[in-house]
Amino acid sequence: MDKETVGDVTHSILDAIKENAVRTVFPYFGDVFVDSLKGFAALRSKRKFKRVSDFLQSLAKEFNDIKNKLNDDYISKNDFSDVCEETINYVANERNEDKRIYYKNILLHSMSQKSCSYDKTENYLRVLNQLDTLGLEILKVLIDPIKYNREQGSPIKELSSQHVGSGFCYQLNYKFINILQKLIKQDEDTLLEELYFLKLNRLVVSDVE
Repeated sequence: MDKETVGDVTHSILDAIKENAVRTVFPYFGDVFVDSLKGFAALRSKRKFKRVSDFLQSLAKEFNDIKNKLNDDYISKNDFSDVCEETINYVANERNEDKRIYYKNILLHSMSQKSCSYDKTENYLRVLNQLDTLGLEILKVLIDPIKYNREQGSPIKELSSQHVGSGFCYQLNYKFINILQKLIKQDEDTLLEELYFLKLNRLVVSDVE
């Protein structure tokens, strides 16, 4: 991007931020977002700026729901600026829309907890960054397998009798892997490798060691 294009893109993003009154909505850290945008403006494409703009607008809309629960100590320190900048960088580079939403949820959750460390938040961001599309699909199955099955056109007609309820706990056995293969259409080795990653990062729990 040439200087003129960078200037145009930066100006359009900052206009979008002002329209959503980010500095007003985020009285503690609105400037952090703006400064982060300016800081990497010359290195980013228009597409990535659009992702960040959408992220900030969505963040602003949901911020009102938690502003009375803010952890003032957590958001008032310089370390929080680092977390914000890191989040924006992840969002800018993330093609998957679901993951961009999850980045926003991590940031909102960290700000509203009575006790939350910066290291823990950054670890959640790191794990999400490493999580690929297959991992996200497996988590969707575990959250609500019956709904997922229905959304895929019910490839497993008898699933409701096999798995009632939802959650991140599963039994690592042939039936479970077979269900995943039918729903997600991946081979067994690939699924087992992804489940190992999810378990290693404590995103799921298996009752079989």
